[in-house]
Amino acid sequence: MTLHFMPRGYGHRMVTMVQTRYLLQSSILPEMRSDLEKDALSREWQDTLPVEVKPLTGRSICSFELPTAAGLLDGGVYVFQVRVGNGKSWSEWSHTSKAFLFQVPPPAPPTAASLKAQRTVNVEVISATAARVVWGDFKPAPGLAMLEYEVRATPEKGAAGSKAFPPHWVTFEHRYRGGFIEHELFNLLPFTYYSFSVQARYPKVGTRAWAGQQLSEPVILERTVAYQDPPTPLPVPGPAEDAPEMSCYAVLEFPCEEEDMQYDLEYAHVLGDELDTSELRAVNGLWRCPTDVSNQGVLYLDRLF
Repeated sequence: MTLHFMPRGYGHRMVTMVQTRYLLQSSILPEMRSDLEKDALSREWQDTLPVEVKPLTGRSICSFELPTAAGLLDGGVYVFQVRVGNGKSWSEWSHTSKAFLFQVPPPAPPTAASLKAQRTVNVEVISATAARVVWGDFKPAPGLAMLEYEVRATPEKGAAGSKAFPPHWVTFEHRYRGGFIEHELFNLLPFTYYSFSVQARYPKVGTRAWAGQQLSEPVILERTVAYQDPPTPLPVPGPAEDAPEMSCYAVLEFPCEEEDMQYDLEYAHVLGDELDTSELRAVNGLWRCPTDVSNQGVLYLDRLF
């Protein structure tokens, strides 16, 4: 805001402070206009806090900024008046300014090029029901530092449970610092494709609509099996045409070994109801080491009982 001339009667006095007041006249937002018509919003002048400026006299031109806590509503049409003083006395209020449309620029999302990354949103699967979302910090408008983020996980259309389970999201406030941010989402559907999105707004100023939405590629919540994790064997019947009557074969599948790595697997047998005796349980319930482990991720077991 700029003051071009001193108010009448103040040209010879030293000015060290400036104060502004504003009046909300209308809005470009339909809901706010409706409230104004119903007198739900105050139609009285609202004073801001005085602002200190360098000493001014005569025809000096003064430029200053309104305090960020002035309480202006995004999309509001305002008029302003200014007065000057020295902390002890004040001039009369100036003439009314022209109508001014107050709009706050939304937070600006970064580009993949500015992040030096292939994508603006990256997702790391923590488990079958949790994921970690990483993205670049949105840049706020000058004079603002606090941001409010929404991180959302939406099941892909056609995925199992996508209709029964709505999107899952969290919101949190964050002070802008640049670089990357990460946040974790829990209680998601296992083995389900999700699209993750990030968008932002200001907690206390500006429009309540979210801005700058950025999307990830569809990600399935199926954690990649790590070689340091225990394998998940799946026993399946194997060929046993020429096997003795009391023999059985099974195949246990597990992740293939990497170079310079070897599994140390143990197994135990669970008997059926017909053969589940205390003697056999004592013999076959022991954990055993396999005699043949295939490097293709398949273990053949014979003579199970």
